[in-house]
Parts: sequence; C-alpha cells; structure tokens
Amino acid sequence: MQNNIFKNLFGANKQNEKQFSVKIFEKIISEIKAETTNPCIKIRIKSPTTSIFGSKIGGLPYIPHNEIIPVDLRGLQMKLLAQINFEEIHNFQYLPSYGIIQFFLSTNRLFGLNTEEPAKQVGFCIKYYKYIDKTVTMDEIKHKIVTTENSNRTRFPLKKESFSLDFLIDKDFISANDFRFEELFISKVKTYCPKYNIESLFDLSQEQRNTIFSIFSGSGSKICGFPRFAQHDPRESAEKNLKEFDTLLLQLDSDNENIDWGDSGVGNFFINKKNLINHDFSNILYNWDCF
Repeated sequence: MQNNIFKNLFGANKQNEKQFSVKIFEKIISEIKAETTNPCIKIRIKSPTTSIFGSKIGGLPYIPHNEIIPVDLRGLQMKLLAQINFEEIHNFQYLPSYGIIQFFLSTNRLFGLNTEEPAKQVGFCIKYYKYIDKTVTMDEIKHKIVTTENSNRTRFPLKKESFSLDFLIDKDFISANDFRFEELFISKVKTYCPKYNIESLFDLSQEQRNTIFSIFSGSGSKICGFPRFAQHDPRESAEKNLKEFDTLLLQLDSDNENIDWGDSGVGNFFINKKNLINHDFSNILYNWDCF
C-alpha cells in the first residue's frame, strides 16, 4: 500500500520506465494529437473599443430596449466579461451565423464562481440575442448602469476597460488536464506496451509528465477547442455529474497585460455539444482557477 502511494507520487519504478521506450512514447503523443484535433477559433485582443455591437472583452454590453443588465444574488449588476458577435466569425461549425452572446460575471472575490453548483447562473449570466437592434444607443445603456458605494471596490479578471477582438480559425488538440486525456493515454500505453504497469499519469517519470503537460497545455484564449486548467478539470467529479458539458464554448486565459485570473489562472465556459448545435445557451458550466 505504502509503496503504491510513493509510486503514484514520484512516478514509476526504474524497471517500469525501461519497458516504456521513447519511440512508443512519441508514437502515442503523435496519435493522440491526430485523433483529437478539432477546429477552434483563437482570440486575439486588439485595440480599445467603444462599440456596443462588436466582439470585445469588457466595456458596455449591448442591451436591448426592454432588457436590463443582469444582477447577482446580492442584487448588484454584473459586469461584461466578453461579448461575441457571431457575424464576425463567419459561419464556424455549430456556432450561430449571427446574433450576440454575452458572458457576465459578478464582481465578488470569486468572480461569481459557485464551486458547489458551477452551472447555476447566479454569479454569472449568459445572454444570447439572436437579432440585434441597431437602434439601441450607448447613452441608453449608460443610463441603465447603477453606481453603488462598492463600485470602486469590485473584483474582476480584466485589467483594462474594453478591447475589441480578432478571430483566427485554427486547430486544437486535447489538453492533458481534460478529464478524457488520462484514460485515452493509458489505453494507448496498454495497447502498445501491455506489460507496462500504468494506472495514472503519475506512473510516468517526471520528465515524461513534464513533456505531456507542455505539449498538451490547452493554453490561450479561444472559442471551441480544448481547455486549460491551472488545477484540475471540474467535470471529472463524479458526484457533480458535469461530464455532459463536453464542449468548450469560450476560454479566456491570463496574459499578464489584459486578463488576470490570479496566479496564471484561466476562465472557461462549457456547453453540451447538442445544445450548441441547437444554439441553446441556457445551460452553461463556468469555471476558473489559478495556481
């Protein structure tokens, strides 16, 4: 029992390592890349913007005439984290071809995160407007903002007020922290090296683990693709039943200049693939973590 604990903490024994050749290790990495590669949209932050209709992080959101800014459980208005105008993405896979989706967060110390029920929209809010009313004005939205005594003491992951976004169609493969990665990796090891005793990634050497997490990092701000986590994938928790959220909808990664989730942190929003195909954004999983 004790030997197994130390093996899991510090990697496999020397005999086990010798059975696992560099050639097989590289073959497995190459196969996982090829089998999991999917299109994604890389996000690039551009210049400051004041547009209420365009894609951006932060700033004033588009709010239709008859709508209000979302509020949290304290009754305080949430802030816009990101707004994506789908017309600027040009018919990417299952995303809508038009309309605006918005990601709002509470400005409490946890950025609206609910660790017990991370899909319950009380500290965050997702809005999707299929049609955009261009008669809405910036002054109209400004009048909807309520200033409170705590307005200057809010906590938010954006370091600057508002920036427009650029989108680049790219490819992405599974990340090592994705809850599906370990099972996939182990199955391939057992296929090519059945005598190798492996039950988790911690049965690999430290060097091998470092290589895996470097190659399969999942880093960067993106739409779709695969996520990065500073800690672990919340979807792997069996008791919370979150594996239905199988598709990354949006990831905003810390960049030390515009976005800061804490110590090398990252924020993710997940959706079920069928809901994405149906353009149903009512059930979303929100998570962020840092080192």
